Amino acid sequence: MQQDSGVERIVLADQFIVSKTDLRGVITYANQYFMDISKSRNELDWSPRVNFTEGLGKVHSWIEANFDDLSASSLEYRHAH
Repeated sequence: MQQDSGVERIVLADQFIVSKTDLRGVITYANQYFMDISKSRNELDWSPRVNFTEGLGKVHSWIEANFDDLSASSLEYRHAH
């Protein structure tokens, strides 16, 4: 797991999506824009199938189940055609 860099950056909350996690990867802070899905609802007529907490749990479970494959993969970005 990546270590905390110890570097904090001051940003304007109304300009950036901001979240903070602890060393276990648990989100400990998220500004209002991190959780705001109104633009997706309004412009794309989209709505989530699961709530935020359930979705994070599913992502965490998937990563745990696929960690060995992910660890063996290159971190280089490859665009699929």
